[in-house]
Amino acid sequence: MTLALATSEVVNAWNPEIAPHINSTLVPHKETVYEILHSTVGRIRIGIARLASDEEYADKLIHVLKSLSFVTNVRINLAAKCVAIDYEGNETSQTQIQQLIFAAIRGAEQVVLLPSAIFEELEEEIVGFWDWFSDALKNIMGVASLAVGIVLVPVPIVPGWPLILFGIYCLSGEQK
Repeated sequence: MTLALATSEVVNAWNPEIAPHINSTLVPHKETVYEILHSTVGRIRIGIARLASDEEYADKLIHVLKSLSFVTNVRINLAAKCVAIDYEGNETSQTQIQQLIFAAIRGAEQVVLLPSAIFEELEEEIVGFWDWFSDALKNIMGVASLAVGIVLVPVPIVPGWPLILFGIYCLSGEQK
């Protein structure tokens, strides 16, 4: 089963038309033992023994739970082996919300998280491109202003000196 299918089943299950058709056997998973430790309207705390020994699963669980549209906050305490989930909901939908959270707990095993190094590398490339682009734009503006300013210096009606000064400023490279 692909990542998209496993996650979309959990996310799309919030739709009342889709929820009855979810088959929990579609997502193969390791046995994840969990129990409700505390539950009120808008908040549930669930004990998951696996959290103490599997930080990767904890990261996946946070990602999956935060992707649910009704979840507002997720906190995991590895030492206490529990997850606290704040959500928007009322008394009538609490059972349905709990079922979706349980499906997310079972389906978190199937999530594939990309390493953060990929995003850091991408960010460096974007910043590098932006630096190059802004330098190129300053050079183009500097050359154009300098050229137009030089052409306008002999014309008495339009002063060219401000354009020449702006062109020199753009080409000087001391703006950073």
